[in-house]
Amino acid sequence: MRKIATSAAVVLAVILLVSAVSRWIDRMGEDIRPLDGEWEFYWHELLEPGDLQSGQSGQGRAAPAAIEVPGSWRGRTAGPYELSAFGYGTYRLRFAIPPEEAGRPQALLLHYVGSAYRIWIDGAEYEGLGRVGMSRADEVPEMRQRLIRFTPADEQVEIVMQVSNFSFREGGITSEIRYGAEDAVTRELLVGTFLTMAEIGAALCFGAYHLAVYRLRRTDAALLYIGMISLLYAIRTFLISEYAAHLIFPGLPWEAVIRGEYLAEAGLALLIVLFLRHMFPADIHPVRFLICLAFTVTAMVFVAVAPTEMFTSLIHAFIVIVLLLAQMIEISVRVKLRKLEDANLYLAGTALLPPAVINDALNYMLVIDTFFMFKYAFVLFMLIQALIVSNRYHRIHENNLQLTKDLLHLNTTLEEKIKERTEELRAKNAELEQLQQDRARMLANIARDIGTPLAGVKTHLQILKEDRIPADKPGLFGVLHDKITYIQRLNQDLLELSKLESRDFRPDLETIGLRTVLDEMLRPFREDVPEDGGKVAIGELQTTIDGREAYVRADRARIRLVADNFISNAFTYNHAGDKKVTVHCRIRRSSGTAADHEAVFEFEDNGDDLDPADIPHLFEPFYRRSDGYVDGSGLGLAIVKGIIERHGGEVGAYNKTSEAGAVFWFTLPASSAARSLRSGS
Repeated sequence: MRKIATSAAVVLAVILLVSAVSRWIDRMGEDIRPLDGEWEFYWHELLEPGDLQSGQSGQGRAAPAAIEVPGSWRGRTAGPYELSAFGYGTYRLRFAIPPEEAGRPQALLLHYVGSAYRIWIDGAEYEGLGRVGMSRADEVPEMRQRLIRFTPADEQVEIVMQVSNFSFREGGITSEIRYGAEDAVTRELLVGTFLTMAEIGAALCFGAYHLAVYRLRRTDAALLYIGMISLLYAIRTFLISEYAAHLIFPGLPWEAVIRGEYLAEAGLALLIVLFLRHMFPADIHPVRFLICLAFTVTAMVFVAVAPTEMFTSLIHAFIVIVLLLAQMIEISVRVKLRKLEDANLYLAGTALLPPAVINDALNYMLVIDTFFMFKYAFVLFMLIQALIVSNRYHRIHENNLQLTKDLLHLNTTLEEKIKERTEELRAKNAELEQLQQDRARMLANIARDIGTPLAGVKTHLQILKEDRIPADKPGLFGVLHDKITYIQRLNQDLLELSKLESRDFRPDLETIGLRTVLDEMLRPFREDVPEDGGKVAIGELQTTIDGREAYVRADRARIRLVADNFISNAFTYNHAGDKKVTVHCRIRRSSGTAADHEAVFEFEDNGDDLDPADIPHLFEPFYRRSDGYVDGSGLGLAIVKGIIERHGGEVGAYNKTSEAGAVFWFTLPASSAARSLRSGS
């Protein structure tokens, strides 16, 4: 928002300044009037006031035509003649003045008459510009502002002008002629010249400043381009104001002035193309950049070698400007879409150029009669570009300041950082020590769980070896079988746990209906009633999603192992006389899995509650419950956790609230479509 406000303030300031100066000049020129309207015109005749006296029309001379002043000859008609830009003729105007102006010093201010003229006022010849001719060889062109002072003898003033043009794109009196009191007209000329010189001086200072900064900081060519553009703009403005140029260089040829003006315009276009390429390298198309570059270079060469009447007719700054505008608009769109810094500021400067170019082009072609706007839009555009460059350096400066502050802060807090890192290392070392202790405890548990039954096996084998079976221990072989079975089960559990912890392990997943999974988990307990008389029942059952069968991705054998562990543990750690496990299955929205839903399996028993201190550790390897139960290897629930996590699910346990007993649960990703679940697994 700050950037937008800055750009708006710049625009407003320029508008107010131009408006104030315009109102000031208008107030000064209240006694000055333009000699606009219809003038008598004689095409291809160079007449003097004596030739136009009443009764001296001349043999064969056509009656005068009426022509609009100001205006170009191009496309006009004068009697039977169709006028072109090149030719010659005579203008005549008679007008009345107030009686009080007769005998008092008056003045005419002529701006641009193309491209040479002679002038008479009330029959007296005054100094014209150039040399009027009937061909290109006879004419000596010269175009600049001119102040003519005279004193009218009576209330009627007659102006006769011979004009020729074989050197410029437009011929005739193309700019208005201003008439008024000598002091008022002189003041208007001087004020206009002063404002032009002030504009030139400001551009020179602006350019010199950026070039000086570039000399100190050569890493950014944007400063160089802005400085050169400003200096070249000052040169062009100086050449356009022929009156100022003539004051400083009285003998400067007109052809050199006009050729320098057009070279400056093409040079400005070239520098702007290079500047935009430097500022927005990712937003200017290489092909369009080369086209603009080639066109501007070609235009400069053409202006340097071609005759004035040719390059002023075929090449003008507006053509180059149109190409640049197209490039600028493209850059504006790209910068805005990419949301770059200063995008709004750049758009504010660019937005004024298209209407200014359209206005000046129509004004230049005499379609409309307004003041030329492009130079104001161009100056504002360059000011905004300079502001963008300044903002970039401001941000660099701010970043450097922030980096300095960060370094100072880092230096002041370095000791604290070292302490923090030291504490972190100590914590890591403590974790490593704890891991080593856990590993040692795990190895001790493994050694105990294997060593105890092995010692029993060894003792019983020694008895068998000595062939002495006590009479009170007829079941010695059964005990031996149980101990060997326990060792085998422990070995299987260790192997399963090592597989689950391996990165290369992949469960044998297949897409199975949820009802099928549930049946396969509970089938062993339906077909083979446990020895301790435990019962397995089905509770809440939901196996569909939106009325369609639900599917899961599962390893059949390992899911059966999960159910076997949960149900067996429930029977083992149950002191109740009527041991019972109720299995629930329901569907809920996924809370982190890749599938849209998940199936929740709950195994609810009617035994003792879990110690809350045990619950967070139940699924750790070799963890022993605090309630004194030591049966088993302590690996079953750890294996369950590994299996479920490899399936993309979760596992846990909690105590029932309404009655005694615990609930063990796990989840599996589920979907109503087998195909979608398969693709998402």
